[in-house]
Amino acid sequence: MKPAPLHAKMAQGTSHINFLLFVILILPFIIQVSAKYYDWHYEGEVGIHTWHANYNICAAGNHQSPIDIITKDTVYDDVLKEFIIWYNPHHPKGQMIAFNDGRTVKIKTIGKFYIANGGLANPYKIDHLHLHWGVKNNNGTEHYINSQSFTMELHIVSYDVKKYDTVQKAASQPMGLAVLGVLFKESDIDNPALDLIVDNLKAMQQPGHPKVNLEAKSLRMFLPKDISRYYRYNGSLTTPACYESVIWTIFEEYNFISKKQMQKIRDLFYVYDAAEEQERLNRAKNNGTESTTETPSATLAGEGNTTDINDLFRKYRFEMVNNFRPVQDLNDRTVLRSFKELRKQSPIKTNPGNSTTSINALVHPWVTFFLLFLYLWALA
Repeated sequence: MKPAPLHAKMAQGTSHINFLLFVILILPFIIQVSAKYYDWHYEGEVGIHTWHANYNICAAGNHQSPIDIITKDTVYDDVLKEFIIWYNPHHPKGQMIAFNDGRTVKIKTIGKFYIANGGLANPYKIDHLHLHWGVKNNNGTEHYINSQSFTMELHIVSYDVKKYDTVQKAASQPMGLAVLGVLFKESDIDNPALDLIVDNLKAMQQPGHPKVNLEAKSLRMFLPKDISRYYRYNGSLTTPACYESVIWTIFEEYNFISKKQMQKIRDLFYVYDAAEEQERLNRAKNNGTESTTETPSATLAGEGNTTDINDLFRKYRFEMVNNFRPVQDLNDRTVLRSFKELRKQSPIKTNPGNSTTSINALVHPWVTFFLLFLYLWALA
């Protein structure tokens, strides 16, 4: 193989410099691009650390969620009976509509979807369900059990239909909402119930994509097999405005999700124009190689690392991951349980306070210098 001519090498060097400059100049915009679309988010200029500025109760509230449930400190309550999860499949207007709202994937329910019993004074109408997950399999849930995080957490959000006619009216009122929380662990086997969501994710990969009509089904299929064993406490929304209006139920038994299904969820975008920005990076890379087309045998120095840089952007800036709030102090609350005897379990111990730190939050402002170092190292 003949070495590339000098002018080709010079062109390669120039193209790499141009691409590097492009990356450095566009990076701050990419990192903060979501701020102009949202009044709150999990990172960046409107991240968790800023919620208190516009939503005082997020910092000042004493009954905030999520929490770390220490099972030995829970108290048995015989009022907490098994739930009834009800949906009338024959109702002609029953619908489930899925969409990417820029912070999570949400499935809106329209029709006769209800939960009852479970220690609730009234029936609660299901408004929607949504998901929380992380970039790591052992750090993706909002609630912890004995200081252990799981892969994903599903929330079924409902409101007291006897007192309020909309979820918006109920959201700020004491015990206006009831949320069922299901923890998921990664498995090698697909969860058939989740296929209803996962198989439609590509159609809503980023915010602004059309909403997807799903086949209306009972939400019981998303819950663990045993729904008679659960924990109960009074808390808040885990997102702004952090209203302390939620009757929380966290099931003791976790569900499962396969690696393949989890990856499809992690491939969602949280930035409106993420795909466009990714394409701009790809075009910059491709433009940088055009000057060497006359010498196909010439290999661009650091070409593989250029792709790595693109992958880094995509993985840590565009993909919708780590959309969870850190655990909050329990304060004067007591966590109840619906069962008498605790099961023996040996969860993996983690530190909720530290482990919920988002990887994305660590990227800025050092990511520019890291990419510069990575790029120069590849050219060496």
